[in-house]
Amino acid sequence: MKKTKIKLIPLIASLSLIPTIAISCGAPAKSEPVKEDENKQSQQPQPKQPIENGPQSVEDIQTMLTNVTFAKSLTENTVFTELQKPLSQLDPQAKSEKLTKFTSVLNEVKELIRDLDLVELSARSYTQDDLTNRELVVTKLKYPSLDPKLKELRSALNDLLSDLIGFSEQIPGYLNLTENLNQKVFNALKNDTLNNLKDTTQASAVNISQSTIDNILNKYIEEKAKAQQWFTKMNLPKELQIKYFNLALGNTKAELDKEIAKNIQFQNAFTPSVEATQPSSLFASETNVVSNEASTNPPMISLEDFQRLISQSRSSRDIAANTYPKYTNKFWTLKSEILYKEIYDRTFSLAYGFNEYDPKAENGGNKDWVGTLGGTAWLLDYHKNTQNPNKYKLFLATNLHVIGYLSNTLTEEQDKYLNYFDPTGFKANGIALGKQVQTPSFAAVANNTRNNQGPIYYGNMAGFSTVIKPTGSYKNLDSVISNAKLIFAAVDFVKRSNVERYQESLLKAFDDDSKNSFEAKNTSIQKDKNVFDAKVEYQKQQNFVPFYQDFGVFAVDVDLTNADATFKSWITNATAAVDKQVSRKYTNLSPNNLDLLSPTPSMDYVSASKYLSDDKSTFKWKELILPNAKNLYIAGYPADQSKAQWMKNNPTERSSRELTSAQNSSLKNNNLFSLQNGTWTSRTISDASNSPSLYKDLWHRYFAQDYGYNLDVNFSSLYFGASGSMVLDEFGQTVGIYNLVSQNATFGDLLKPAKFTQLTLTNPVLDEGGKLLMPAYNLLDGSDQAKFPEQTRSFRQNLRYLYQNGFEDGDNKTALFPDGF
Repeated sequence: MKKTKIKLIPLIASLSLIPTIAISCGAPAKSEPVKEDENKQSQQPQPKQPIENGPQSVEDIQTMLTNVTFAKSLTENTVFTELQKPLSQLDPQAKSEKLTKFTSVLNEVKELIRDLDLVELSARSYTQDDLTNRELVVTKLKYPSLDPKLKELRSALNDLLSDLIGFSEQIPGYLNLTENLNQKVFNALKNDTLNNLKDTTQASAVNISQSTIDNILNKYIEEKAKAQQWFTKMNLPKELQIKYFNLALGNTKAELDKEIAKNIQFQNAFTPSVEATQPSSLFASETNVVSNEASTNPPMISLEDFQRLISQSRSSRDIAANTYPKYTNKFWTLKSEILYKEIYDRTFSLAYGFNEYDPKAENGGNKDWVGTLGGTAWLLDYHKNTQNPNKYKLFLATNLHVIGYLSNTLTEEQDKYLNYFDPTGFKANGIALGKQVQTPSFAAVANNTRNNQGPIYYGNMAGFSTVIKPTGSYKNLDSVISNAKLIFAAVDFVKRSNVERYQESLLKAFDDDSKNSFEAKNTSIQKDKNVFDAKVEYQKQQNFVPFYQDFGVFAVDVDLTNADATFKSWITNATAAVDKQVSRKYTNLSPNNLDLLSPTPSMDYVSASKYLSDDKSTFKWKELILPNAKNLYIAGYPADQSKAQWMKNNPTERSSRELTSAQNSSLKNNNLFSLQNGTWTSRTISDASNSPSLYKDLWHRYFAQDYGYNLDVNFSSLYFGASGSMVLDEFGQTVGIYNLVSQNATFGDLLKPAKFTQLTLTNPVLDEGGKLLMPAYNLLDGSDQAKFPEQTRSFRQNLRYLYQNGFEDGDNKTALFPDGF
């Protein structure tokens, strides 16, 4: 096939959009690649000059990241939600003025850090010797504008906090923002406590000397400072911090004693007297445990005993979250080697291409072809042609952030009906699947072990040979592999009434982005401006911002008639592995597998946890469900220096008696579960109502990120490129898809935080008043409206829409739906 102009995109997964405190683990992000003329030799890049106003040293970068972290924490809605709690203490007029000021500045900071993840990643990639030869994405943020705005935000926050007595108890840690803020809060605490004492003291004690009151108050303030240090050192749970901060600061001595006695008796610890009238230290120093020898009262609790109590509390909590119930031994577990082999057989490194369009040019302009490389896909389901045994329709799953440019693969009518339409005209064109040819060892290896065997790729566009060259070899089989067709994307898949409450804030965020984002102000390249304008105009027409979850399925047709032996073995092994998993569903007793017709476990971890923790629940099958997972298995193709390599989770350190895990736990690695009970978050519930985050890298559209739950997983921080990897439990069930990894992770380090998203939510989420926050759904099969009355689309439902008359052979059976979809 003749090639004219080709744009190349290496694996630059680090430029993916990144949710707070974590980053997308492997999206191929579109940069501005350099056009290459095949008849010209490539030239050496010229060193770039430091960009004006950008960081000029490593120290500058560190300072920048510190300030950026502060800005991000203030813009997280969980913090802002907590801030509402003590606001009722403010005078109405002061509340209005100060809150309005704080909110106004906060919104300005949000706008400045909208692309904050790019800043962190680009800054993290700098080295001392490479400060001038760099892609300063930082300047897109206009960081010089962020710094003074942060100072203004600090000032507004200080003003707000000065009237919020007890704010530090609501949100521990904010006292450490600045010394100035410390002093303001302490002064406010002191003045309020002083007034409170004067108001509540009996008449006979009204004349208590000012100096005595000051001594008492200063003592409590000193206690608070000590407590702050100790809580930080011991990593005390937030709820206990709040409790003991209140004890140390908000009560009289007698009240302190009563509260302490009440709150530590359950630990069978000391029971301090409630008769004391003189202040003594609640938090004794390590070398001087306070003891009132002149009194018959027992001493206050020492630091050592206090630490012991806290340690017991944390240990009990951690043990409970990392323990299976006794009935678990009836479930059938599989050996890790078997599970990793199945993952290997079903998993591919992914590359795909698309044609760029200029929405305002005649016939779309030049339609330059762009190749992308990066991300992992796995065989979810397949259909074997009933008339030709060499033909298969493969349904491959991955993250949506991996296939953000896999657009307009259906008819325009179908794309618009499913809401998968790309308004710019960009169209996917070309697909390649890669795999390490030599079957790897599936035994555990030490952390940071590298595998230097790059995959080979088979695809249907000759241009991939250049794209893939840095990471592996490429074989063109355009007569064997068809173009990809998007079958299901987890966007807009529940009735819109369920997300209507978020629309006002989401549309405001869109309006801000359309006017003030870097894209909006970057008018130097006309084609890019035309693309952005088309994106904005389409959103204005829609006047609705749908949510998305990081999961998608695309189809590829393969005809093995002319394929070589290697590619044939890949497909037959992958389909056989799917068959094994399907058959286990009917033969093995596994947890959460309550519906044999469901293609995945019908009970998810979040719902199971809710059922098991509710003593009033009438759920009958509690001994068939689990809210946690001792071992999860993940493997894919992360990339090191643009070179993809097979890698799996669970290094040998996972079984060691060490404390090296990424998660905050008192347990050693060998006792720590891959998924602990309760270690999950949902941005849908916590963020979207007040602090929406837009996702802008999918089909040149605006979406709200992200729907559902993301679950923490230990010993699994596979690097960029592993995005989209399947997640199996120890019983061989697919429980989710890997999608997030810590920004602090490096290639090969598997001990950092990471997350995966589950594909089902069995139990709808309600607020305290019983109002529906998130309906039940199943991304693979939401067709049962009795179970999922609010769901409108799923993989199975889309198969019914796209293949109303069956596949090419007239049949509608797949491995997951053997009786027909």
